[in-house]
Amino acid sequence: MTDDLERQLDEFYRKLDGSARRVEARWKSTPGTESRKVAAWLGAGVAAAAAILLMISALRTEPKRSEQPVVKIAPPPPVEPPPRPAPPVPAPAPRTPAPRPIELPRTPESPRPEPPLPPTPTPDAPKPPPAPPAPRPEPSKPNVATPTQVVRASLKLRETEGTFELADRGVRGKQKDLEVAVGDRLRASTPVKITLADDRFLLLAARTVVEFRPEEKRLSIALEQGELIADLVGPGADVRVVTRACEIVPQGTVFGVKVDVGRVMVTVEKGRVEVQGSKGRVSLRAAESLQASEDGGLGAPVPADFRTFGWARTHRAPEMTVYAEEFSKPGAWIGEVNRGAARAVAKPDSGAVLQVASDKPGLFDVPVRGFLTIVCRSDRAGRFKVQVFSPELRTTYTKTNIPILRGEAWRPITIDFDELVPSDKSKPSRMTPGAPVTDLLLMYNDEPGPGNFWVDSIKVTEVRP
Repeated sequence: MTDDLERQLDEFYRKLDGSARRVEARWKSTPGTESRKVAAWLGAGVAAAAAILLMISALRTEPKRSEQPVVKIAPPPPVEPPPRPAPPVPAPAPRTPAPRPIELPRTPESPRPEPPLPPTPTPDAPKPPPAPPAPRPEPSKPNVATPTQVVRASLKLRETEGTFELADRGVRGKQKDLEVAVGDRLRASTPVKITLADDRFLLLAARTVVEFRPEEKRLSIALEQGELIADLVGPGADVRVVTRACEIVPQGTVFGVKVDVGRVMVTVEKGRVEVQGSKGRVSLRAAESLQASEDGGLGAPVPADFRTFGWARTHRAPEMTVYAEEFSKPGAWIGEVNRGAARAVAKPDSGAVLQVASDKPGLFDVPVRGFLTIVCRSDRAGRFKVQVFSPELRTTYTKTNIPILRGEAWRPITIDFDELVPSDKSKPSRMTPGAPVTDLLLMYNDEPGPGNFWVDSIKVTEVRP
């Protein structure tokens, strides 16, 4: 069996040699590169290794020999055709070698100094306390801008009386310290009285609509419809009335504003006001009125008609004191003031005189309708006169031959301002309302003579028209 195997292997190797020569001849006839050579040799080696593995597997499967061996001739193994050579691999394109990086000479490092050894503590010396840790700086907080809050300007009304709606809220009766803000609208159902300060208030007629526009030192009121009367005699913040046609700026005065269809009527009862429209400005004085149109035009001042104020009679005092003197202490009077009374003193070539004078702002303004009340007495029957001077009119207005009887009782004597006549006949026969009075004089008898004249009080009263 061994001989047959050797013979078979010898024949197989011869066939392999023939195959190898054919492959080598073909390879030599075909031009190629080193890579093809390597591929051919690898193919031949793979074929040889396959043949050897087949032979070894045949030997392992050989049955054990019996005592009488039976010789079996195995058929020759089939000869596998040699594998075809792999197709030639295209040669890669030659690559340009990358330039080598230039190495810069390194700076020699200086030798690091060795850390000093800690000193050996002396056994007797105490150890120093550890140093406190350095405070860490806190990171600065970014400055975050506080958002601006828009706050509406507001104003507290000292007192209100009436029935009305304020900012869609119903109000009835008397209210104290009622606060209003910019844009708040008031709709009056009945006549409404708004008290701002002492001797300073507003009256709104029924069905009047106003809008409040308070500022830092001023209160503006926009009159949309209806009618109002402003009584601003006392001190306080400025008040202005704004309409579609004009703006009214008062100067310590009493005036009324009425809004009609296409026009606005402004009437002054006391003091003065400035009426400003888009087409001009007009100054109004007491007992005057004008009409302003919605296009900004202003009419000429005309005598006032106070009948339009009739709706407010029950909401205002029937009269107001413009000036009062009770002689409780000595003042600027020419006369003898003693124990709450003043005695007229004699002047050369004239009767006894009691007089007071004041420049700006004056003693009082001439009322539209008013009276001068003098509480006096005399120890002899006689006559006296009253004289006032207005620098604006540049003349004196006098009432003479006022009788007085003898007696110890005080008697009030009332004089209507319409009874005063000018000393200069070329001047207006009636004192102009609102004109300032700077001089007040009382004279007892025209000539010197016996008798004394005393005055307890003087009062100027303005009657509401």
